Amino acid sequence: MERIVLEVNDELARAWRNAPAQFREKLEKDLENQILEKIRQAERENFFQLLDDVREEARQNGLTHDKLESLLNGE
Repeated sequence: MERIVLEVNDELARAWRNAPAQFREKLEKDLENQILEKIRQAERENFFQLLDDVREEARQNGLTHDKLESLLNGE
């Protein structure tokens, strides 16, 4: 496991230090899962945005569905 550092406000830092170890361990696992899911979601969104951008550029350059089919079929 690797350690990362997150900056939080003073109130949260105090609450974290004063929380029972068992609670902190459970919360760490929950946060780990939430952060990982958010990162994966952002990566998916970035990928789909890239696809949209490529699709739009192809459209602007005159690539239609029919032209694409023709190219893929070697015509």
